[in-house]
Amino acid sequence: MKKKLLAGLFLFNSLGCSNKCQCFIENGPSSIYLDGGYQLVEKDRLDLRQLRLEIEGKPVNPYFDFFFLTIGEDPYFLYVSKDHQLRILSLKDSAFTRNFPITNFSLKQTLFAVAYENEGVHLVDLKNKIYHRANFSSRGTLDFINKIDFSSSLEKHEFIKSSSTGKKVWSGDSTLIMSLGSSIGKNSLSKEISLSLDLRSEEAKKMLAFPDCYQGCEVYNERPVFSISKNKVFCLLTYYDRVYKYQMEGNLVKAIAIPASHGVVAYDRKKEKNHAYTREYDAQSEKNVNLIQLNEGSYVVFQKLPQESVVERLKYRFVLFSQNDLPIAQGSLKENVVAELAIPFKKGFLIPNIDLNAAFYYEFDK
Repeated sequence: MKKKLLAGLFLFNSLGCSNKCQCFIENGPSSIYLDGGYQLVEKDRLDLRQLRLEIEGKPVNPYFDFFFLTIGEDPYFLYVSKDHQLRILSLKDSAFTRNFPITNFSLKQTLFAVAYENEGVHLVDLKNKIYHRANFSSRGTLDFINKIDFSSSLEKHEFIKSSSTGKKVWSGDSTLIMSLGSSIGKNSLSKEISLSLDLRSEEAKKMLAFPDCYQGCEVYNERPVFSISKNKVFCLLTYYDRVYKYQMEGNLVKAIAIPASHGVVAYDRKKEKNHAYTREYDAQSEKNVNLIQLNEGSYVVFQKLPQESVVERLKYRFVLFSQNDLPIAQGSLKENVVAELAIPFKKGFLIPNIDLNAAFYYEFDK
């Protein structure tokens, strides 16, 4: 049941570079770490067994995104069920469920990205490259109030990719950020990492080039993660040992070193049809899987650690950065959690376990 429940929830990625790839600088700036005296402390544990039962009763529609989120100060889970209901489930009050029927789309013909913002959702039709804004009404329906066709901003060979969290779109400050791919580009990468859609001007703009080293790398399934904060965008690539921080207009501010990164593992593309090889490579590789903003401008990067075998449990580490982009704490998370689905919560973050029957709330104490 666990495998059926979580099937499609997590996109574990593989990226690799040839031995000539210089995406990781051994003993370079990434080895620098400042101990800020912070300790990660578990403050609470939420029972998610009812949430799991709800999802088992109304399974996730694979055509739509799903995610944990905070509304106000409370945690929720948002997804679209196979019977075309957009559902928002409370993690603290199992009796609280909001259901909004989706009747406007032919769901069998395309995939949709979903992002929550201000009592409504952003929906992106990935096939036709059309944005829709829908608000939650008091009648329990979705009121569609805006539509933007951004297809002319992309070439025919370009498409929207998903991240290691399964998300395909990130929202904030009246802007949507999407990760770009290309069916003809080297390693299926577009020249630019992202597409930014300004919801006020309705202008779409490609932003931020990949690191130069990616041009000489064998890269497999690169899936960036983004976070938007006060006119700044953070971009976390799967294997690059830096975090990109750039302005909403697209100007790069800095590349921030991630301390103690293991760097890139050589990937043999000749063996990519060998499923045993790709599974082993996937397990043995370190991956950047999530970045979340905390209060007062600090943020956390989560990494999947290398596994000794494909059957070993997933293990993750975290790095806490200050508002000045300095790494001030790092450590390991408990086994059996899913860092890809961690979200900011109160003064820290909330992270579910892989069984989806519990979530743990952590704070950084000093």
